Amino acid sequence: MREEAAIALHEASKVDLSHLSIQPEGDEYTIGDPTIQRFIRVPEAATFVLALANGSRTLTEIKEQIHREKGLDLDVLDFVQTLHRLRLVYSIDGKVMGEPRQNREQAKMRRVGGWLFNRYTAWLYAFNACLACYMMFANPEMFPHYRDMFVFQQIGLNSLYVCVIACLFVALHEFAHFLAASSAGVRSTFRLNMRFIFLVAETDMTGLWGQPRSKRYLPYLAGMAWDSTWIVGMLFIQSNVPVDSLLHATAKLVTLLLVLGTLSQFMFFLRTDMYFVIGNLTHSADLAQSGRLFLKKIWKRKEETLAAQWNRLPETEKKAGRVFGFFYAIGIVCVTYLFLFFTIPGLFTSLSWAIREVSQYRIDQMLFWDGAIILGLFVVRMLLKLIGARNAFKDWLQKRAQQQGQG
Repeated sequence: MREEAAIALHEASKVDLSHLSIQPEGDEYTIGDPTIQRFIRVPEAATFVLALANGSRTLTEIKEQIHREKGLDLDVLDFVQTLHRLRLVYSIDGKVMGEPRQNREQAKMRRVGGWLFNRYTAWLYAFNACLACYMMFANPEMFPHYRDMFVFQQIGLNSLYVCVIACLFVALHEFAHFLAASSAGVRSTFRLNMRFIFLVAETDMTGLWGQPRSKRYLPYLAGMAWDSTWIVGMLFIQSNVPVDSLLHATAKLVTLLLVLGTLSQFMFFLRTDMYFVIGNLTHSADLAQSGRLFLKKIWKRKEETLAAQWNRLPETEKKAGRVFGFFYAIGIVCVTYLFLFFTIPGLFTSLSWAIREVSQYRIDQMLFWDGAIILGLFVVRMLLKLIGARNAFKDWLQKRAQQQGQG
């Protein structure tokens, strides 16, 4: 049971913060606890406190030593109270806050991840990406085409087949992230979420904030790395099996799905893999939030609270927020247009067709089941979207609580 509610912090408290990781991020630092995957962005002065708070000094002694050595007058008590509210304090006066910190990493997964994702295999994955592009452009027959989406003539059966194949390779994509994160000693979890109107599978790798910036890129790009490798494999299958075989048609389908999936990763305004790569490059603590704040500031010019929030951001965060906000606005407009004028009409047409088939044909006829499959897939997708929406709402509540805790 946690004891922080019964322990009050004061100037004479001895606090242990030595378990927190510290990573430089441009003009600021990311600190946090990798075991609970909770991190915050702080100025350099905060790291001086962490360097001294090992449980052997009181907060007053820490404050005086920093003033003496750095010439800074810091409110150490207020800072530690903020960390305490965020459950980032290990112990107060020798009393551990919560359960003792344990290494939850599975050694086996870390070893497997280390074999598949390291500085040598990174070059192999880069080579595979180049090889895949060369093979497709050198042989136009291998270049994906929309017709590759249709393996069977029956629309319902084809839709079911495409969904199964797509889910399999999405799972492999996310498993690559999991293994790459494990190779860096980071625990990760799978879940469904919503990105605007899109249902997505994601791997939560928040613990990467406790790693140096250079070690985050491979886990962020791991899914695309595996996708490029699968594409190369599918292209070789296409070259060596009969054109009229199911295996050949499936290989072309997988190639199309993976290429479309790779291209979609560059829609970074939807928080795709490339979003995290760009955020890492720009030292951004929350690229999406900064971009939306920039747009809100423009839209509501007279609202002083938004201007104040924007002015408190570091210059590097402002620069990243402006760029992301520009692409975010364009992307949301384009996605909204496609949703209203293509997705909704297409969905209405397919559902009308499926309902007509189910209502007009007997249960022992193929067309009945063709429509039933489409309706079934629609129901399953809506249920999964509800799960994703619930997770997105929980994220919003958690972020709001964390912001209040920092305040």
